[in-house]
Amino acid sequence: MSDLRLHPFALMGGLTAEDLWVILDIGIFNWILMALLPKWGKTAKLSLIFPILHSTLYSLTFLSLLLFPKEGFEPHPDANFFTLKGLVVLYTDPSIVFGGIVRSIVGDQLLGRWIVLDSQERGASIMFHVLAVVPCLLLTMLFGPLGWLIYFALVRNFLDDPKKSPAAKEKKN
Repeated sequence: MSDLRLHPFALMGGLTAEDLWVILDIGIFNWILMALLPKWGKTAKLSLIFPILHSTLYSLTFLSLLLFPKEGFEPHPDANFFTLKGLVVLYTDPSIVFGGIVRSIVGDQLLGRWIVLDSQERGASIMFHVLAVVPCLLLTMLFGPLGWLIYFALVRNFLDDPKKSPAAKEKKN
């Protein structure tokens, strides 16, 4: 990537997107945690660590680009968040692409976390988790909303609704 003109992020000590890329890679541990230890009592809390880390990274990236623009930077007149053309213009800057990827990773991890917590609340067995939930996690990690949609629309229907369970009815009484 040395031929890319990377913007140093002032709020991250002048590091560039290339320097920070490794931080994105460590998020794989979150997916491993959710896939292998869904019933562990600490999974719910620990699975927030990487979304928090990546959200901080995203916030510092965004604020660095906003508050400390490149020297001589003149925004392209068509750049905006409201049209496809405007977004394409914005995404010609590798530093903005990096921020967009970080944002996607945060969303995907939170969707994956929701899938695991929902399946556990609905009483998913380890076998069900391995055969149905883990593939949804993999699809969520790779394709974001597609994995969540498959879980929500298909897989979730094979699990009990905790609101309709006998234990939930007893709590209301």
